[in-house]
Amino acid sequence: MLNLMPETEQNLPKTPNEEVVKDTKYGLWGIFIGLLFVVIILGVLDSLKIINLFPNKNNSLNLSGQTPKEKIVNPVLASEAKKAGYSIVWGGNIADTTGRTVLASSQRTYENYKDVFGWSQADFGGHSDFGRGVGIFKEWQAISGSKDFYVVLENPLTQQEFTARILVEKSDLSSPFEDKQLMGGNRTRLEVENLNITDPKSSKMFQRIGFFYNLDIKIINEIIKPGDVVAVYTIPLSSSEIKSSSDTFIKMDKNSVPAIVSLTIRRFGGKSEIDKELKL
Repeated sequence: MLNLMPETEQNLPKTPNEEVVKDTKYGLWGIFIGLLFVVIILGVLDSLKIINLFPNKNNSLNLSGQTPKEKIVNPVLASEAKKAGYSIVWGGNIADTTGRTVLASSQRTYENYKDVFGWSQADFGGHSDFGRGVGIFKEWQAISGSKDFYVVLENPLTQQEFTARILVEKSDLSSPFEDKQLMGGNRTRLEVENLNITDPKSSKMFQRIGFFYNLDIKIINEIIKPGDVVAVYTIPLSSSEIKSSSDTFIKMDKNSVPAIVSLTIRRFGGKSEIDKELKL
């Protein structure tokens, strides 16, 4: 006997198009699962520091002293630093063979200052203010009506510039402290930091080149080049000046630019390397 009743939907034979749709759904679902699995694996590897999915995510710096490691350091300099007991955490020029463009690791400090870009805080008699600034040298800027001039530095990790005042003239911006080693009327001195030395008590860690008021600008420009890592040290106020100051504890000019007692460049070999560059 013939069954004239229509077949139910589940009993109907599948058409070729329906089979293709079904296969496509399963294929897309498989691709989705596969991609999800890859993302999870990459995330795990990144968290374990096996790979770095975002190489620029740490490309910033704050005053806490965090610096990303850069791989543009001359191997010769890395070896010299290792001999001295520290490592180089940042280098600005792979062709640098003297250390003029590098930052040292935290194993190398001076008066509690770590080698970090930007301003670092210091304690001045119970008051905190900018003590040292580190940046790459950009340029000199003239100051209208004065022999003094500004040095413009840059934090290469944030591209932020900051400025300090070089004291050529004697003024009320000079250091208030009577220190025979300062001499020069307490005006800004130029020094070189010997990167081979890690003992901050060593008299050879910082070596004086001269004072800006009596150095030839040609000599200055010969040993300080754009891109060099430079450190500047501010001048604290005297106790009497602190009493009358409400918001700052370092010497600053009318443009709120810190005056500095020292501008320090850096070299492996210190002053002897500078003498070679100047052919002295």
